[in-house]
Amino acid sequence: MQEDDDAVVGKILVCGALLRAGRISLLNSEPLEKITNILLQATRQRTYHASLGYAFLIEIIESAVSS
Repeated sequence: MQEDDDAVVGKILVCGALLRAGRISLLNSEPLEKITNILLQATRQRTYHASLGYAFLIEIIESAVSS
């Protein structure tokens, strides 16, 4: 359904906004784990969800490596 697809995109974008705004600390594992799980679940929906979700997961990994 289109509504479900829109909700998944919305979740991905909210996760990305929280990450880019610095609202999720890489040092606090609980929120980071929740964000990661949401993004991983979203990647299983549609191809365009996967590419968007993986882009944010890569940002998390790159931020962790550079810290």
